[in-house]
Amino acid sequence: MLPSHQWYGIIPGWLLFYALIAAAAVLFGRRAFYLLRLLLKGKPLARWDRIPARVGRVIVYVFGQARLLANDFWPGLMHATIFWGFVILTLGTVEFFGKAVTESFFLPAMSDTAPYLIIEDVFSVLSVDRSVKSRTSFGGTAPKNVRAQAKKWLRKLEKEES
Repeated sequence: MLPSHQWYGIIPGWLLFYALIAAAAVLFGRRAFYLLRLLLKGKPLARWDRIPARVGRVIVYVFGQARLLANDFWPGLMHATIFWGFVILTLGTVEFFGKAVTESFFLPAMSDTAPYLIIEDVFSVLSVDRSVKSRTSFGGTAPKNVRAQAKKWLRKLEKEES
């Protein structure tokens, strides 16, 4: 897969693609530089001690979402599910853009491997959009149900007005 071969007026699609990537990189660089300047204003603190313990806490509290799950389990579980959904979505986006730049780009343990594709399918089924569309029972939030209820109540309002 290569950047778009379409033309947008007099602008070739590949040029537009690379221009947007360059603009995003510049904006990212500016923000990173600003945050680095803020970081350098702080007082130095030795953070290179107890590296294994620190890495373990990152795994438990950041990736495992342990604090959220310990405080209030169900909201914590929902937050962890959303977090991991975004992580998987972000990895897929990185791979997509990488393949747009060069067809040989791949992320190890992803790129059409069965475990990643299964996890991607699970999270796509559990998305909020799919969840809303699947609620087709009476009073459900599926778009078809909402339209039917809206039509029903609009007809009732029209009858009352006339």
